[in-house]
Amino acid sequence: MLTDREILYTHWQKEVQLRQQIAQNAGYDSYRDYRWQQLFRFDYTPADCQQFHQAVEQVITPAASKIWAKRRQRLGVDTIRPWDTMANPRSDTQPRYIPDLNATLRQCATIFATIDPALGAYFDTMIRENLLDLEERPAKANRGYCLTLEALRRPFIFGKMQTVQEIRLIPDLEQLFARSSAGVAAVSPRALIGHYTHIARTLCGSRDTIQF
Repeated sequence: MLTDREILYTHWQKEVQLRQQIAQNAGYDSYRDYRWQQLFRFDYTPADCQQFHQAVEQVITPAASKIWAKRRQRLGVDTIRPWDTMANPRSDTQPRYIPDLNATLRQCATIFATIDPALGAYFDTMIRENLLDLEERPAKANRGYCLTLEALRRPFIFGKMQTVQEIRLIPDLEQLFARSSAGVAAVSPRALIGHYTHIARTLCGSRDTIQF
C-alpha cells in the first residue's frame, strides 16, 4: 500500500478536482453543499454536524475511554483488542462448546414447525440440503449473513454458533431465527414473505425453549 502512495494521492487529487467541478457546474460553491442537497439532508446543516462532532469529542470519547480502560483492567491486558470486546470481564467461565450442532438445529426446526408447519418444512429443507454453515473452523470469518442462491431458489446462512458465551448465546439464537425466517423469501410465494417476516419477530420470544 505504501509503495502506491503517490499513485493513490494523484488519483485522489483528480477526484477532488472532478467533484469540485461537478458542484460548480450545478451552481454550488463546494461539493459538500452539492452532495448535501443530493442526499436530501434538509433537516440538519453541516454546522449541526460539526457541533455534533465536537460534542462527541468532548463528552462521548472521554466517557468511552473510561469504559474501555475499566474493561482492560478487569481483563488484565495491556491493550484492548477486537476479540476482547466480546469477552465477559466478570466471568471466569470458559465458553461452552456445542458438540452436536445438528441436534441444536433440530430443536430450532421444532420451534419453527410449532409456529408454522410450512416454515418448519422450509427449515428442514435447509438442514437436509446443507444450507446452514454454522460450524466453527480455523480462520472462519467472524460475521453472519443470509444470501439467496438464485438459481436454486434457496437461502444460505453463514455464521458461527458452535462456541458460545453466556453474553452471546441469546443474540446468536435471535440472529439464526431472524435470518432463517428472512431466508424463506427465497422459496416462498411473494404473498407469504410479509407473513414470515412477522414470524421472525415472534421467534425471538421462543429462544428460551432450546436446551444446551
